[in-house]
Amino acid sequence: MKPTIYTVHAYRWGDRENHSYSVGVYGKKHAALKAAETEEDYRGGKYECEVLEWTLDSGVAGNHDNAAKVVKALPAVNRLKASNVRVVRHPRRGRSRSRSERCPLE
Repeated sequence: MKPTIYTVHAYRWGDRENHSYSVGVYGKKHAALKAAETEEDYRGGKYECEVLEWTLDSGVAGNHDNAAKVVKALPAVNRLKASNVRVVRHPRRGRSRSRSERCPLE
């Protein structure tokens, strides 16, 4: 049996269309899940992590039956929104306002 590896990828606001980066590759599922949790906390909730399980030396090229198994999925609905993040400004440069004050959610 071929070894299994786990990849952790972070997506800004939990959206694949925004900035993303690789957090790491791990040999143990627990280590990958812990890294995902740590990265989400460290980034202050701006990033959601996805954890995938791969079989070493097998890819999806020409055979999508070999696709990675999702261990920790991104949220189905983007629950993280830029409008929920507070923007703090220097007091001498203007009044501190949150984005939600400028663009109210409906």
